[in-house]
Amino acid sequence: MYRKFYSGLTKVENVIERIEEYLYILLLATLIIVVLIQVVGRYFIGLATPWADELGRYSYIWISWIVGAYTLKYGRHIVMNLIDGPIERSKNPKKLFFIVNKVSYACVAAFMCVTLYLFWDYFERVRTGGRVTAATGWPMWIILLGVLIGMALMIIQSVYVLLAPYEKDLPEDKEVEQT
Repeated sequence: MYRKFYSGLTKVENVIERIEEYLYILLLATLIIVVLIQVVGRYFIGLATPWADELGRYSYIWISWIVGAYTLKYGRHIVMNLIDGPIERSKNPKKLFFIVNKVSYACVAAFMCVTLYLFWDYFERVRTGGRVTAATGWPMWIILLGVLIGMALMIIQSVYVLLAPYEKDLPEDKEVEQT
């Protein structure tokens, strides 16, 4: 029963992951193009393009949060391995690493939930306040929406990892049945 639930959850997670990848590719392409426009405009034509600088900066903000959520699932964030040595010398290091990993992801999920809750108030004030960006004139809440989406995705990724079964409960050759 749990295996079927987790298999379905994995399918949903794979869709979310593809959306994150496509968003990242789109945002990175946007960043590269506007920076190229900015460089060509500034150094070859002598024309400053403030909108390109602003769009590049805001694309980078969105990239940071979307990729932050994407990399969280794979444990690719900066980590401190202070307890690896003692864990490796324990009787069952694999199970202990599994437990420490779960506690770590639970802390990330809890922190992101609290941060999202606190950020929501700020987001609402900016959204209803009518603030706009300087060069493009876009509503500022659109830029902050990337932070909001990134936090929500980090919570989803953390919960997905938290629900992952212990490796000894899975088949030997596969981590999860993808049927």
